[in-house]
Amino acid sequence: GAHECLKLDGVYGVAAPERRGRAQASTKATVQARMEDGINHTTGAGAALPQERPQQTLEQFLRSLPKEMVPDTDLYGLLGESKYFVANEVAGGSAMGWQHVLVTYLYTTESDIYREVNRALREARSEWNDFAWWLRDALANVPAPAKDIVYRGVPGAVELDSYGPGSIITWPAFSSTSRDWRVAIRFFQAVLDSGGEEEGEAQPRNLFVIRAQSAKAVSMCSAYPEEAEYLYPPGTQFQVRKIAGYNPAMFHFAGADLDFGWALTLEEAKQHTALTIYLEEVAG
Repeated sequence: GAHECLKLDGVYGVAAPERRGRAQASTKATVQARMEDGINHTTGAGAALPQERPQQTLEQFLRSLPKEMVPDTDLYGLLGESKYFVANEVAGGSAMGWQHVLVTYLYTTESDIYREVNRALREARSEWNDFAWWLRDALANVPAPAKDIVYRGVPGAVELDSYGPGSIITWPAFSSTSRDWRVAIRFFQAVLDSGGEEEGEAQPRNLFVIRAQSAKAVSMCSAYPEEAEYLYPPGTQFQVRKIAGYNPAMFHFAGADLDFGWALTLEEAKQHTALTIYLEEVAG
């Protein structure tokens, strides 16, 4: 029927499969928010996550959360929707354990969860450690990292003093990127296309181009698989290789997206509103 009753972790939940269809309308806002989240937090190791598996299951942890920790999320409704997704994935032969599927799906939904988890990690607070442990463990169990290029588009101001050429920066929380450059730029490319140079200049936009080593694909368990999302674990370090002006022509030349445009000094970069910032992972 339209709703299904599922049993995972000994708790029954009513799934709402139509909810996912409604959420698709907000994909643009959701992806943009995840890519922007924490972009100016570039120091600190984040919260120290426990090495041992939490005593609670993920679902038990989520059901124990006080409402003020997720004030704008219908957590029980979201769990029902998520269980429906998990059951289908497991029935379809997913190589990931059901708790790994569940935590990845929940992280990628349009909810308070990713924001609150990442805020706690950046502020070295422990109340979301169980969720963060499960998500980190899920990433560790994704078979192969992307040794390729991934992109992070930020349609807003970036604190460039943190991203000077040669700098070593740390993203202390989970960090979203995409293997598809179209996903990364679609939020600010529309500004460039809509009203000419003057209107385009009014909106800062930054594209991070990353030579990836440890980013893991999560699209197979994502609420929005079309994002081609790759997720970095907390505490990943990068070196800023270069800053250049943003030019969409970079995507039309093979290999150019790794090194396109004249290198800018930090002071020169501050005079631009559209930038490409090239990062390379620092070996852990």
